[in-house]
Order: sequence, then structure tokens, then C-alpha cells
Amino acid sequence: MNKSPGAVLFLARKEDGLASNLVIVAASAPYGAHNLAPSGWIVEVVLVVDDRSSDHRSFAVGFETAEQAENAVLRYPGIEPADRRTALRQLSSWELWDLKLRPEAIRPYDYHSRPPANTQVHCEPR
Repeated sequence: MNKSPGAVLFLARKEDGLASNLVIVAASAPYGAHNLAPSGWIVEVVLVVDDRSSDHRSFAVGFETAEQAENAVLRYPGIEPADRRTALRQLSSWELWDLKLRPEAIRPYDYHSRPPANTQVHCEPR
């Protein structure tokens, strides 16, 4: 069996005549768990445009702590130290996988277009 860190194990049905048996199959994974951030945060940034207006932006950030995530967004172009940065919540493991968020990655995040972290997605069988 392939035990490399880039392999993912999953169950598959093996048809063998009268019976079907479950077997464990190893397959390489381009986004295996070893490439993903162990933890991540949604950080909201309020950009100071002028005295009367501001612009809200959200980022998915692949850092362990909220403080690290809030400071890391300063590396993103256009974010200044004067802008207010708040870590809203930690990303779920499913979100880390869905975003393919790597350690120390910073990317724009539109949380209005994604289901909440505790929402279960149901798929109907064909």
C-alpha cells in the first residue's frame, strides 16, 4: 500500500463475481492534507478610505493564531497598519480543504457567497 504523505486513502467497491467487497485504494492527491494549513482564520479588514467612508474586505488566512492572521494581512497589497483588522472566526477543516489554503497563505474571501461553516451540504444520489 502507498504510504507516502501525498497519498489519500478511500474506500471503493471491488466487483468480484457474486459478491462485492470493500477495498482500500491509495491514490495520489495534488492537494493532500500535508499541503494545507493546519489552521486558518477569516480576517475582516476595514480600509480607511477617508474620514467619512470605509471599505470592508475579508480574507482567508492560513495561520495558527488570530493575532498572527491579523498581522499577516498587512502583507496583502493595499492594506495599511491604520486599517482595522479583526479575526472573525477560525476556518473549519472542510473550508481549509475547499479553499486549498496553504500555510501562511492570504487570499480574498467572500463569505457572503459561501455557506456558513456549520452548514451541512447534502447531495442527492443520482
